[in-house]
Amino acid sequence: MPTALQKTIFYLKAIYITAAVIVSASYGVVASIVLAFFRRRGLAQYTTGRLFYYLAYPVLRIGFRFVDGASENYARYLSSSSWWSGSPEFLRPCVILSNHQSALDVLMLGRIFPPYCSVTSKASLRWVPFLGWFMALSGTVFLDRTNSRASVATLSSAADSVLARSQQSVFMFPEGTRSGFKVPGLLTPLKRGAFHMAVQAQIPIVPIAVSNTSNLFDPSKKMVRPGTIKLKVLDPIPTEGLTREDVPQLAIKVEQMLEEAIKELGYSEVSGQIDGDDDDDQDGLETPLVQQQQQQQQQLEQLEQLVV
Repeated sequence: MPTALQKTIFYLKAIYITAAVIVSASYGVVASIVLAFFRRRGLAQYTTGRLFYYLAYPVLRIGFRFVDGASENYARYLSSSSWWSGSPEFLRPCVILSNHQSALDVLMLGRIFPPYCSVTSKASLRWVPFLGWFMALSGTVFLDRTNSRASVATLSSAADSVLARSQQSVFMFPEGTRSGFKVPGLLTPLKRGAFHMAVQAQIPIVPIAVSNTSNLFDPSKKMVRPGTIKLKVLDPIPTEGLTREDVPQLAIKVEQMLEEAIKELGYSEVSGQIDGDDDDDQDGLETPLVQQQQQQQQQLEQLEQLVV
């Protein structure tokens, strides 16, 4: 059971993050309008995401690390420095897909979101003050989860307008909703809309695997720990020459790739314990850092016994 202090700290952080969302979205509204005048609206979500991350980081202390470093895949599809430097290696458009676990995925978007990329979102967020205004002005692709046929039509339109004509990539969570899995390697079945869109536009799919974050964030226990979330950019999958009939097998292939990668990544790295947490908060699941601390403690106890 979370303590009163732990609950208080958790809710204070939640209030701060909510304020950070409002500030970032307000900036995003202005940025979307101003950048549109200079035909640079494609930078609105990128700059707004970065602002949110840098506002949230001092409180959450959660960072991100690509396990393969500055890989070729990262440089080609995600690196903002590649875009700013005008590097011919930076490729777009593409459809970027990632597993979807918790609210921390919003923080991930803020940190790794590339220039000239649009996110997809459930249609209901369009009507949320500040956030919805920013998303609508910046070119978000809104999907009606209650109407699959309408969602497919929206993605089909996005394949022509966003991907083909605007040369803007799209970032999607093909699971459709947060999974909340507490064990690495699990993935809910991927929805086909993202794959239909990529095939229609004949552009590559770039999967990104994210380590399990349940050891950093668990709202049911009012727990947030500082740490590092591990990411891996998988090899892009070309769609040239594929048709609608190839979509089911394409989705299965990406699903298998992501499952294998997130299982390999395991849990995120915990940099320390805060808010009165103890090891029991992880339901018996130990992180490498916790195991190392336990081993060091056992070694100290053995040394003390030898001295005595």
